[in-house]
Amino acid sequence: MTALIIVILFLALCTPANAERPVTVYAAASLAGVLEELADSARAQGIDLRISSGGSSALARQIEMGAPADLYVSANTQWMDYLDRAGLIEASTRMDLVGNGLVLIASQDGPDRISLNRGFNIADAFLGRVAIADPDHVPGGVYAKQALKRLGWWKRLQNRIAPAVDVRAALALVERGECEMGIVYATDARVSDSVRVAGRIRSDLHEPIVYPIAIVHGKSGRRTRDALDLLASERSRQILRKHGFKDLSD
Repeated sequence: MTALIIVILFLALCTPANAERPVTVYAAASLAGVLEELADSARAQGIDLRISSGGSSALARQIEMGAPADLYVSANTQWMDYLDRAGLIEASTRMDLVGNGLVLIASQDGPDRISLNRGFNIADAFLGRVAIADPDHVPGGVYAKQALKRLGWWKRLQNRIAPAVDVRAALALVERGECEMGIVYATDARVSDSVRVAGRIRSDLHEPIVYPIAIVHGKSGRRTRDALDLLASERSRQILRKHGFKDLSD
């Protein structure tokens, strides 16, 4: 019995030295796939990243409630500002990572092309619903609502909007044929073989789509700073551009 206790104590003392805790990244759903690729690259450099993706609003609120995030990447500036005002990020580490665009997508049975101008009769162009992320809280849905309003389409389509928890969930609704149309990020449409791009939404129809990143307050240790440096490196930005994200310096 004494020997067993000694072994348990030995393992408890040795484990932290031999296996550091992963750096947990809370990131917007639209970044999920590319961040997993970056995590594989980071692992080769001795940095273990654990990616937790979802709607930027939900992730910010989880951090506010004490969720164990080390890094936060939002799909808009508002939710990063929200955490900044609450003193929940290390403000000096905040930077803009990449940008994105919006597209109108259609199911395989949906319309081929939609004319994205105010004079187009969108209400009669198709019969089904339009999937977007939650237009009141989730950045992808907020941008989509802005575009629909500036096109003069929001009131015509409001009763046909199918809100989803995030952009990937909105994409899935169109993929499964539950919604005929949807508005998602351009990068989301690229990863699906089940939807078609029916139109590209001009950037002047919504606020600039920017992904800020920052270290969560109290988590600015060496491992987290190394992870931030890696994600913000030119090599990582090249991978992000390969997946369709926009270089903000262009």
